Amino acid sequence: MKMTRNRGFTLIELMVTLSVVAVLLSAGVPSFSVMIKNNRLVTENYALRTVLGAARSEAQTQRATVIVCRSANALDCSTGDWGAGYMAFVDLDGDDQLDADEQVLQSRVQNTQGIAIRFSQAGDVLRFNSKGT
Repeated sequence: MKMTRNRGFTLIELMVTLSVVAVLLSAGVPSFSVMIKNNRLVTENYALRTVLGAARSEAQTQRATVIVCRSANALDCSTGDWGAGYMAFVDLDGDDQLDADEQVLQSRVQNTQGIAIRFSQAGDVLRFNSKGT
């Protein structure tokens, strides 16, 4: 009679393997979370720089005032956190508000949990004149 040997893991081998995996994951997950937050921060930084650069360029091109303001809904300027969103538009009548005949250049509405966007020297509205200043 030929004896067959069962192949597989014992309960002790499985518990040791799971313990090693748990230790490795507990060391790796926090650093992965930090990496994700850093990538979100860089993404928001580039997005805001892109909108500001495009607004400045458009002001020079159209020889008009371009407004960048906080906007949580991309329909009108609002107060609050710049992290909720912002938009850039050509302000033809100089009232710092988007009107029906004014063109929205770019808008961004986002959920930036854990990321705060602040300007140290700006209020609710940034203006670029026809010279780009």
